[in-house]
Amino acid sequence: MTDLAQLVDTYYRSVNELANSLEQSLPVLTRGPSIQDLESISDYLNAVEKILSQVHQSIHDRLGIPVPAKSAQQTLLRGDLRFLIDAYYRNGTELVTSLRRDLPVLASGASIELLDKIDRSIYQAAQMISGLTRQVHEVLEANLLDREVLRYRFVLAMSEVASKGEDARTSYEAKNILERWLLNLANDKDPSAPDPIFSVGKLADNYPATEKMRAEFREKKIDPERRVPQILKLGREYLTVTQVPKTSKCRVDGRKISVAEFSFTYPEDRVQLLLSKAPASLICPMVVRYACLLPRGQQWATPSAVYEYLVTNYGVSVEGFASPLNSRIITLSQPGLGFCSLFPDTDAPFGSLGDFFQADFTGRSVMANPPFVPAVMDRMVQKIEDQINRGGSVRFFVVVPEWTDAQFYLDMMKSPHRLFDFQLPGNHYYYVDLEGNRISVKFNSHFFVLGTPDHRGDYSRLRDDLLRIYEQ
Repeated sequence: MTDLAQLVDTYYRSVNELANSLEQSLPVLTRGPSIQDLESISDYLNAVEKILSQVHQSIHDRLGIPVPAKSAQQTLLRGDLRFLIDAYYRNGTELVTSLRRDLPVLASGASIELLDKIDRSIYQAAQMISGLTRQVHEVLEANLLDREVLRYRFVLAMSEVASKGEDARTSYEAKNILERWLLNLANDKDPSAPDPIFSVGKLADNYPATEKMRAEFREKKIDPERRVPQILKLGREYLTVTQVPKTSKCRVDGRKISVAEFSFTYPEDRVQLLLSKAPASLICPMVVRYACLLPRGQQWATPSAVYEYLVTNYGVSVEGFASPLNSRIITLSQPGLGFCSLFPDTDAPFGSLGDFFQADFTGRSVMANPPFVPAVMDRMVQKIEDQINRGGSVRFFVVVPEWTDAQFYLDMMKSPHRLFDFQLPGNHYYYVDLEGNRISVKFNSHFFVLGTPDHRGDYSRLRDDLLRIYEQ
């Protein structure tokens, strides 16, 4: 049985550690914290409060004195994000000041009244900061959805500009070109930009992705001189909007996800999978974010049967390029599986491991089916080479179009880390779209295996088995 002196000493040390931890973490709030910072402080404070409550109860039990009832502060704070974070910082600072004042007294032999006072202060601070954390989440989720809907309206206007006045076939090509441009912008991360897709720099007339868009318009005999300036103008106008209209509607019902005046339909099993991981308030912003990329052919995915085979037989645990809407690997419901995606801020609740180009894959086997955008595939190969050269066991299974004169293809063919490769012949394999439908493919693709020397071996069975899966 722990004696009273030990209990009081444990209480003192725990409170002292809490004060030190808060003093170190609170300055982060003044620099503009991430939601992870706020949650970390809140979770830590709650964990310490529970431990202290148990020790406090034991002290009262040893003395035979009832523990006084604790009443949480009832003040409800409402306001914008900056106000909430200021309140968060102020509340934490007041707690540290109080603890620093009382700790020397506690060390010199505390009275039961002082223990009760400290315990109530920490309990009330934990309650208050937990409430602030919830409100910060609410504000972020609401602001995020409003901004996503606004961006989507501007992107739809861009789509109108790109395809206006063209026949059905040319309109289809124009929208594909715009989709590739948007994907390029989203993949070109700009940490200083507040928006995940657009920035002032990316909307410059001579930005590489924009030059590529112009060239593709010309190749398809679509006049870029009228379209491109209007598309860039819309993007710049979007960035200047400061008063974002409120979005009142966000609902998930069966196959339908309704946001503002828009409605998005997905397979019911996919919607249920998303709901099993996060509430509608997090699903809606994510759905609209991906809608801003005008998903068409670039959102096709490798079939689940292929992933199941690679997970079972080759230990694949990461899907290199996916989203919560098209990831195949998360449908397997096995522990330790995840996917990389463009937008960790909206995708993390659904299993995203973050951006493919920022991730560390040491010790893992990765299946990469990138968007068929040359700039993205070039970067992918460079990332793979850098990861393998870093050291540590790693392996990549990669599917790309068989564009034999493309840089990404040539780089993988000549790579010293190429372990195996084979052709996926046109009309003998397929992709699946966001609805889960099979998309038969007429062009040839190529399957590469790249990795560290410990993964060398006979992969001929891989080719035979995959071709058999595609024939089923």
